[in-house]
Amino acid sequence: MKRIVSLLLIIMLTLGLQAKSHLKFMSIPINNKTEFIKNLKRKGFTENALGYFEGVFAGQDAKVHPSMNGSVLIGVSVLLQAGNSKDEAGKCLNDWADKFSYKYKTSFVKNDDGNFEGNVKNGVIIISSLFISNNYYILIGYFDNANSNKQYKKELNDL
Repeated sequence: MKRIVSLLLIIMLTLGLQAKSHLKFMSIPINNKTEFIKNLKRKGFTENALGYFEGVFAGQDAKVHPSMNGSVLIGVSVLLQAGNSKDEAGKCLNDWADKFSYKYKTSFVKNDDGNFEGNVKNGVIIISSLFISNNYYILIGYFDNANSNKQYKKELNDL
């Protein structure tokens, strides 16, 4: 009987810890907008007039934007310069996918849209290239599973 109770307690603790685990961006948990922004500023990012945060990410100038769904922080978007040509942007995109594959020890698979997507612990990361105003960029999206699920449950409750 003690073994069963101990086993149930371990399972409940494990599930509770998993439910509260969040994907991280620059070692900052993606769980609360206010706390996230405070920690982002501690890392030297400054907010511009459009609500983006500018700073250095992985050695490059970057624009960072917390992604909200209602009042819930569900992810973070990062915009980086990727060169002046489509070939440079493609090489840059592949380099970022390789870096993320190495860090998270998982494959980042190229989908039909040409974006790389990887399922990582506590979330999903999508890496894509963009062409905006004669410039090429890399867009990296971090999406937190726990908060996305929380928001989805809120939406279901409205039905």
